[in-house]
Amino acid sequence: MATDDTDARFRALVSDEFGIDVAGPARREPTPPQQPYRPAGTFSFDRSLEAADPEPDEADRFVPPEPAPLRRPRRPITWVAIALLLCPVVLGTVRATGVATPGWLGALAAACFGIGLALCLFVLLPRHAEDPGDRGIRL
Repeated sequence: MATDDTDARFRALVSDEFGIDVAGPARREPTPPQQPYRPAGTFSFDRSLEAADPEPDEADRFVPPEPAPLRRPRRPITWVAIALLLCPVVLGTVRATGVATPGWLGALAAACFGIGLALCLFVLLPRHAEDPGDRGIRL
């Protein structure tokens, strides 16, 4: 009975304060949730897509620029390096077809590959002189 007395006192306070006549405790049936229950901190792929890209049409219109064409080697030392690198490939192809080759030819092909690799690395070295006043800045 104490709860009825408390409810009556509460209704009297509300009607005095706000001028609203409260008939009784209004209890509503809980509405079923519209979305499935997800605990706090659960990842939602749809929400993350909306947050990351609100207008996907803008990104769909992006066309990457054409890549620059590959340059052909101009220096003869580059062609020599490529030829030396291909020596083991040629020897491996010859041996794969069943032609017997002497053992020293394999050692020579390995040496050619090593020299060709060294020449390729030499060709790739930068050729410009460093400017002492630029402090490493590249634009």
